[in-house]
Amino acid sequence: MYDSTLVPKFYKMNPATDELLPDGTRLANGMVVLLSSPDFRVRIENPMDDWELARALENNRWCTVSNVRVMDGHGNKIVSFIATYEDGTQSKKTYDTSYSWLAKKDSISIAEIAKTERYRALHSMVSDLLGSTPPASEFFDDQVEEITQQMLRMFS
Repeated sequence: MYDSTLVPKFYKMNPATDELLPDGTRLANGMVVLLSSPDFRVRIENPMDDWELARALENNRWCTVSNVRVMDGHGNKIVSFIATYEDGTQSKKTYDTSYSWLAKKDSISIAEIAKTERYRALHSMVSDLLGSTPPASEFFDDQVEEITQQMLRMFS
């Protein structure tokens, strides 16, 4: 049988443990990620030839990213990183930054979580609930930030 760490082609994200990163510019060292599009993955339920197995081992497994670099490509931006898989194997990966990624929430730092759309929406909601016209104070901003992070931990 195949590697038990392979995810199915049509893996469905688990909102309790996974966060959608809308593009490759959001990748950061230490994140555990998987390309979100099933177009890159292989059907692991079917017998695979050598090429499909190699592709599955590259794209159907979660990996920890390191040496993340975003740079200019040929008219677009690309992201490059070292992918380290659970078994310790590594490969250098380069993708267009337009591709979205799934990241394990427990691998995302607070600074990176603050960049996500979900965080910004929750932050806005907390700010609105605490007062429609907030006083111009750093205390208010700190309070909104603290409550937002508490809510994220509570519902994650």
